[in-house]
Amino acid sequence: MNPLRLSRREALKLSLATTLAGSVPWFEPLRAHAAQSAASGRTPPKQCILLWLGGGPSQAHSFDPKPGEHVGLLQTNVPGLHFSEYLPRLAQRMDKLALIKTMNHPNFGHGDAVIWMHTGYRNRDGGIERPSLGSIVTHAIGRPDAELPNYMVLDPGQAEGLFSMNGGHLGPRYNPLKVLPGQSIPDQRPEGSVTIDEIRSRASLLEQMNQSFLQHNHSDVAAGHHNSLSQALAIMRSSKTRAFNLDEEPIRVQERYGRGRMGQACLLARRLIEVGVPFVSAHLRDGLGNGWDTHMDTPDRNAILFRHLDVCFSALLDDLQARGLLESTLIICMGEFGRSRDGINHNNRIWTAVLAGGGLRTGQSIGSTGDNGLTATGYRPVSPGDLFATVLRGLGIDHTAGYTIRGGRPVDIVNANARVVEELF
Repeated sequence: MNPLRLSRREALKLSLATTLAGSVPWFEPLRAHAAQSAASGRTPPKQCILLWLGGGPSQAHSFDPKPGEHVGLLQTNVPGLHFSEYLPRLAQRMDKLALIKTMNHPNFGHGDAVIWMHTGYRNRDGGIERPSLGSIVTHAIGRPDAELPNYMVLDPGQAEGLFSMNGGHLGPRYNPLKVLPGQSIPDQRPEGSVTIDEIRSRASLLEQMNQSFLQHNHSDVAAGHHNSLSQALAIMRSSKTRAFNLDEEPIRVQERYGRGRMGQACLLARRLIEVGVPFVSAHLRDGLGNGWDTHMDTPDRNAILFRHLDVCFSALLDDLQARGLLESTLIICMGEFGRSRDGINHNNRIWTAVLAGGGLRTGQSIGSTGDNGLTATGYRPVSPGDLFATVLRGLGIDHTAGYTIRGGRPVDIVNANARVVEELF
């Protein structure tokens, strides 16, 4: 049984979708589209996966260990770079990764730090509700006529500040579809004597009524409702909802990702990228739903968490590369901050974010934390705004452009002082 779940309303949407898709042949993987683009000289469309390690992963137990500390060191396939003993697979794929070891922001608490790392700004900076990175990306490169939502969040926790993942001043159209635990995805026809044609007819009438209402009543709430209905109708008509059925994957593939929540989320992320979803945020946690806030049972929890991450992240890299999608898919792996060297306490002053794919110059570590892991050496501190500017550059989005919000007020996409990490290009 697939451990990923939908909220009640979203489960209804997808139950209709999977029913209607039953007689439609399964989609062709996007690698065919990528091959066609390459043959025609066009650049394949860029996409993005955020592997979110909510709670703050320990850099000392993963990508920035030090000799003689708390874990053994493994030589990666890039000379001079070492990972912790918990990441043997990723160590052999370091050539596909780029490490930014000098991440930094001023917020020590989870709530504000989550907002920083999802929006690139502190909480309501300038009195504006900032859009999340996923919303920014889908606003720029999402398709209005897409069959599936352009932005999906997989397995988010209830206490992770979900509002920070939303569209902010861009509006509810750029909110994600959140795939939540708690409600399975039904794959059955409507109950009773209601037919598919009747459902389509009723939905079409409701959509017409909503459009008529919007012509005379302009409000964010009404627009959001209309957008949700339009999205549901698009999902109903799409065969691509079969991406949610992980049981279609061979058993050996499911086992290669891992049968736990992390593996299932990464596998679903790959399948959603394959059907053209521009931005997928997979929130990775252990089988009990615990994240990376490792104040208690620190050594054991870090060992479990990072070993699961090693398996599913490696499988994701391998599959995207095999399908010709890694060069066009930029992967970000990070949390809201790091941890102290023992992995117990929060550390927002110096920590590591990992990037992969997207045509970036990988196989390198940018910045160093010295012998003690506590001081940035060899490179400047990298702010959330710097990271956003870098990711947007990698996705072909002009981060120096801006928005105009109500009242004609100009608003930057990222902080005006943000600097791209040029070494990645």
